[in-house]
Amino acid sequence: MNKKAQVLLIIGGISFIFVGIMSLFEKKYFLGIVFIIVGILNTISSILAYKKKPIDIELDDLTKESMDKELKLLIAEGKYYKAIKRCRVITGFGLKEAKEYVDLLN
Repeated sequence: MNKKAQVLLIIGGISFIFVGIMSLFEKKYFLGIVFIIVGILNTISSILAYKKKPIDIELDDLTKESMDKELKLLIAEGKYYKAIKRCRVITGFGLKEAKEYVDLLN
């Protein structure tokens, strides 16, 4: 997920908290508490995802550069899943790491 989407998720979480507080003022206690809890959880998870460090791979520059070009070409051709598979083969990443790496190239 890119940084702009994560910022929007943080804003969404803060909005949930705001709606929860407004519901408490209207004496809708259960609804207010639910909105506040959802907002806090959303905001915390979004902030943690935003602060997550980029994936660093240990390949020489030439190999990494050619791999990035190959993966970008596969993505441009609409072969997203094939790009993830190719990334796994080259780097030895697991599925999650390879997907995150391909998402960063996107």
